[in-house]
Amino acid sequence: MEPAGAGRVRDGKLAAGASARPGSRFTLVARVGRSVARQAVNVVDPRPNPLAGYWSSDAPPSCGAGHEGAPAPQPIRELIIRRDSAFSLTATPFESYRDYWGRYSAGAAGALRFTTEGGNAELGGLDLEGEARVEGGTLTLTGFWLAGSPGDRAGRTCTYIFTRRR
Repeated sequence: MEPAGAGRVRDGKLAAGASARPGSRFTLVARVGRSVARQAVNVVDPRPNPLAGYWSSDAPPSCGAGHEGAPAPQPIRELIIRRDSAFSLTATPFESYRDYWGRYSAGAAGALRFTTEGGNAELGGLDLEGEARVEGGTLTLTGFWLAGSPGDRAGRTCTYIFTRRR
């Protein structure tokens, strides 16, 4: 393992070390003779994560009163939330394109925070902290501004409703 002690293999099963946290990574290294193979390992929480999945919205978010003159926000056609604390968001999916991506953290009482690590779109003016609620196959994000045309934020936060696609 790299770093040493990050995990162990016992009876053919790989387990992360006791200090490993969901979202962290380590490398499994196998040496056979002169050959060396490496595999990155993402640590996930073994408990179910209701946020994890492929989500999509067909309707624009609801942004409340006071924004009537602002451009209409666009629906988010693809929000991927993975068990290893990674996410990516794409308003209009095309092949392997993503608008932006990064990590997320979920807290008590439904608090959710996305942190961007990169993107192919204008990232200014996003509001990536709010509340998340999952009920059945629906994810509701309240208090966010996830995407739009550059410069159209106008200080608003919205409620997005997504449907689980898989």
